[in-house]
Amino acid sequence: MIGTIEEAAAVEQLGRMMLGAMERGRALHLATARRLRREARAAAVWRGHTLGRFSPLLPSTGRGGYSEATCTACGAWLRIETAPAPNSIDVSGEAVAVSCTGRAS
Repeated sequence: MIGTIEEAAAVEQLGRMMLGAMERGRALHLATARRLRREARAAAVWRGHTLGRFSPLLPSTGRGGYSEATCTACGAWLRIETAPAPNSIDVSGEAVAVSCTGRAS
């Protein structure tokens, strides 16, 4: 239980600070996702792929989020992660690793 007006004000200020930090973190993940989508699309195009739309940024089991897209010609996939695990990478998948075959496998 909060005893004084000063304690109540401190709790309210802490709550505002936490909400602000959450909003800044979300904005950082969205900006990172936009940058990674551009980089992933460029890498896939360099390999000859024609990517469809990326999925919405979905929360991952870790700290960030992920988004996926698929080549409309061959079905190769790619995935971006805004905060990959220490033993993972931020852009991965067939569409950035192999050239487009032009047909679904």
